[in-house]
Amino acid sequence: VGSGPGGGIATYALANAGLKVALVEAGPRLKAGDDYSGHHWPYDYADRRAPNFWRDHREQNHFAGVGDRPGHGQIRALGGRSICWAGHSLRFGPLDYRQWPISYEEMAPYYSRAERMMGVFGNRDGLYNIPDGEFLKPVPMRCPEERLRLGVERLVAKGEKMAFIGQRKAMLTRQPTPEETHWKHRQKCHYCGQCSGCAVDAKYTSANTPIPLAEETGNLTIFTGAMATRVRLTADESRVAGIEYKTADGETHELDAKALVLSCSAVETARLLLVSGVANSSGQVGRNLTSHFGVTVLGFFPQTLDREMSNDDGTSYYHSLLTGLYWDEPSKDFEGTYQVQCGAGYTSHRMIFR
Repeated sequence: VGSGPGGGIATYALANAGLKVALVEAGPRLKAGDDYSGHHWPYDYADRRAPNFWRDHREQNHFAGVGDRPGHGQIRALGGRSICWAGHSLRFGPLDYRQWPISYEEMAPYYSRAERMMGVFGNRDGLYNIPDGEFLKPVPMRCPEERLRLGVERLVAKGEKMAFIGQRKAMLTRQPTPEETHWKHRQKCHYCGQCSGCAVDAKYTSANTPIPLAEETGNLTIFTGAMATRVRLTADESRVAGIEYKTADGETHELDAKALVLSCSAVETARLLLVSGVANSSGQVGRNLTSHFGVTVLGFFPQTLDREMSNDDGTSYYHSLLTGLYWDEPSKDFEGTYQVQCGAGYTSHRMIFR
């Protein structure tokens, strides 16, 4: 249930292993470039005239938000939120696994396997807690980001612990070869800057890579426009028997299953478990959810004022990353560390207009 980042890859892994899989998705199957496209002039976005995948397709009323800007939304479409993710693909490092029962060394081969399937570009930066991966050709930073890099270098020279690197994203920076059949539904990125709904499928999504591969096995049946409403149990309530779902005409249907994977986002998965009264012996299902939040700071480099004109679209807004903070000396005020995604170009002007 659910065809986003988790559901898509689970579908492929199970179907490729020979299991018969039913993939249930509440939304429709959309076609990149037809049902959504980001090919519009920047000024079309300032007054919201141009189509925007995230704005036009997200559902915001699936739960009651808390706070001044909860900013939540859910995509009901085959591929789910993978259609509008930014593509950022960073490995966890050895420090991140210190409190886990597994190590980075154990996980490294699986990161490589994922990168080869997704197609991830990046530089080999040699940072121990953001390990290098199996990368495609990197995308350079923009001019203002290079200015920011110079500032970081000055701070590092004064003894500050940080690093400034290019971003790593799951986007194809070269055309797939005939042998790379797992990428045959995708095209090379042409740097239009509209990655939220990539019109040519250069960005990895569940809809353009694992789900089509699962279909090719002959073991997958897809149910779109099917809203899961309840988890069904066996008569003695000892096992899952399947699910109940509704279609747009209001009809209720049932699917039988020997095993069930719920992968319909943190909010919807919890909702489905709660409404079904299953898998909540701890009483913690649906509690302690943490939003995807951030703080945006805008700046202007006067040195860029009279520079030669350039195309700053690139791969959406963020091309760089400030990292390495609190790796060697943990903060006394909070657990762990954080990073700063850095970008430049016309999108910052969009933020000012907004």
